Amino acid sequence: MPPFIQVQTLYELCLKRVFHILCQSVERSDCVEILRAVIQSSLHAGIREHLVQLATLHLGDVYSLLDLLSILMDKAIKKLDHSMVENLRMDQCAGLYSSLEHCSATGLHELTVKVALDSRKVNHLEAVSAANVTFHRVLVNGLASSLQKLVLRSVCDNEILRLLGQHSNHLKYLDVRSSWLVDDGGLKQLCFKDSIWAEYFDVYSDGSIDMSALNNCCHTLQEVRIQDTNTSEIGVALLLLLIPKLKSLGGFIYYRNVGDAILNMRAAHPRLQLNLTQLWDTSLPPEKAEQMAPCTPHLSSLYTRGSWLGSLVHFPEISSITIDFDFADFNPLLEHYLTLRGPLLRELVIVDQNHAVDLTMLIELCPSLEQLGAKLCQSYLDINVQSFLPHLTVARIRVGATLPLITLLGQVHSLQHLEVMLEEECYGDGVEMFDDLAISEALVIPGPRALSIFLMLSECNFTADAAHALMLACPALQRLGDLQFWNGVNEHDVEELALEVRHCNYSFSFRYHGKWYPPEHHFSLTQALQ
Repeated sequence: MPPFIQVQTLYELCLKRVFHILCQSVERSDCVEILRAVIQSSLHAGIREHLVQLATLHLGDVYSLLDLLSILMDKAIKKLDHSMVENLRMDQCAGLYSSLEHCSATGLHELTVKVALDSRKVNHLEAVSAANVTFHRVLVNGLASSLQKLVLRSVCDNEILRLLGQHSNHLKYLDVRSSWLVDDGGLKQLCFKDSIWAEYFDVYSDGSIDMSALNNCCHTLQEVRIQDTNTSEIGVALLLLLIPKLKSLGGFIYYRNVGDAILNMRAAHPRLQLNLTQLWDTSLPPEKAEQMAPCTPHLSSLYTRGSWLGSLVHFPEISSITIDFDFADFNPLLEHYLTLRGPLLRELVIVDQNHAVDLTMLIELCPSLEQLGAKLCQSYLDINVQSFLPHLTVARIRVGATLPLITLLGQVHSLQHLEVMLEEECYGDGVEMFDDLAISEALVIPGPRALSIFLMLSECNFTADAAHALMLACPALQRLGDLQFWNGVNEHDVEELALEVRHCNYSFSFRYHGKWYPPEHHFSLTQALQ
């Protein structure tokens, strides 16, 4: 019996048809207010929520997106993230803020606003300040009390932080990266109710903290990202000390290391214990790691350099590591660490590699891996073993030979997401031939029936036959790319494949030169609800 291939549901088909009609209606309508009244009275919030997500996924023109949002949004909409389209210009950002105010979209739980801005230009910062006046009103009118996740890339200011501090009761995630109008004073206003506390509090003193002096958001926030803002180590220490549930600062902060701030705080607070679960620190010698360990008992995710792999033994709860190899050979250090702690790892990512890591070693030493990103080679393949890495769901690999690809496709049955980049072998033998035969070899054994995304991101000799083979062997497959790199695929093949997918109503799309085909299929309710 042939495998079951997913098809689109009746609801998805209807939703896409309504979306298409709405796009045409907004473009032609002379009276958007009348159209808004009809939509608001005809479609319940759940349908409009899905239409908003569909619009943010597919409308490449920002102004068309803003027009559509103006008829769909109200207090019932819970999520808005335009960033699937592109980063906004400042005038477009101002338009989005105006739409939020006009539609009374104050019930959002998640809001993402990303703006392409040069913070070095004074007129850009002045434009941010002018546009933010509208957003300040939206926050006060109810948005701040609803938000659980807020991303304001490049456009946050201290007044926004003050209003969040005053009005937020549920905020868990705050990302204000690249916002040059944010400084230590703004972080103090986010945390403290009283400006006197904000002015005189010293993070490096040994005085006690009056928790009643803190805003509610200090008790709810779990992640705050302040990279590339006008803050200092004082701001970092402030967040670490005053937000007891803080799990992550989300990345590197300039050229400072969060670990240094922790050690400076530890000198004033000897019993310091943080709830951090994630840490980015490029300078982690053994002595520093040993001193930090008692302050970070819950640390489970770490990004550091390969030269400090030996220091990781001081953090026994580590289950996720990202290692920067700096184009040096740290494979012996990595193997030693994995011999000790490999069974505990769920995620392993290696960047800036010259020397590939042996997939066979990872299979033997890291049986619990769920996510993998690395340049791989493979020494041998045990044909007697039916499956490897039983928990692996995501793999982003760089390879110079087909064997690692064949192993992952053919014998990792839990794999859901696979991205492949081809690189020359470090031994100078070039890139091995990647053609349909490699796919056929991988799929002789029952392939990854859970695979939903497969992206080949380098030039190869795959043809349309490889696409059909993957569709048949992987019934959960929904995304396939990037076919412009497949030397055996031409525009006629793309048209034929799109016609077949559309005719059979498969819940499947493929990417060719940056566009998804068939365009109306590049949407699923799973995406909309994420």
